[in-house]
Amino acid sequence: GTSSRVAANGQGPLDYQWFRGAEPIAGATNSTLELAKDRSPTDALISVRISNALGTVVASAMVRASPTYTFTTLAGGGGGGGPGVDGKGGLAQFREPQGIATDTAGNLYIADRQNNSLRKMSPEGEVTTLGGALGWDSANNPHWLSSFTLPSWLAVARDGSIFVLESGSRFIRKMSTDGIVSQFAEIPWGEACAFDTAENLYVSHGSVISKITPQGTGGLLTWADVGRRGGGITFDTADNLYLSDSEAQVI
Repeated sequence: GTSSRVAANGQGPLDYQWFRGAEPIAGATNSTLELAKDRSPTDALISVRISNALGTVVASAMVRASPTYTFTTLAGGGGGGGPGVDGKGGLAQFREPQGIATDTAGNLYIADRQNNSLRKMSPEGEVTTLGGALGWDSANNPHWLSSFTLPSWLAVARDGSIFVLESGSRFIRKMSTDGIVSQFAEIPWGEACAFDTAENLYVSHGSVISKITPQGTGGLLTWADVGRRGGGITFDTADNLYLSDSEAQVI
């Protein structure tokens, strides 16, 4: 809950009455007001009227409500991690999962970094391995023969193709909807990637954000130099870019 306290000096006795908006709060007649945890999360103008024999004063403040979040474990949870075991919920195992992305069907894709694999979790919580079962490498093959080198970040295109940024190589890999893994672009190194609404792929590496067209043409074009070391990036539906600045500790 949230506590509000008021201190008043004056000739006693002092009478207190707290208000939410224009409505008095029943029983709130002390110098301290405790806002209940179970109230609906809405902003409110909270005020207190303090009276004595000489008159009345009022103090007000706008209370901003914060939403309540519940965190749950969807899959994994095997302590220090383990080999890429498939299964539902807690039966699945990961080893240093990093980047995640979703598709329009509600599937969640996970870059299982230390297992060098690409994993998929269905809306029902079933985890399967899409590629990388053969271990450390950057071999382009059908998904059951593919391999990755420390996959760290993902982005999913509108057609369902999955783009994998490898921190252990210089490549961005693409898994098409038919399961074929190929090299999409070569980069100096990268930390994160994301699509805009036109499906240009942006990659953050160091202080630079680079842009790759949907066709993979034009090379790695420097789109912006933020002057600091970037981190995770994402776009909203209006094509605003959000960047986590791991050096300045800001978004």
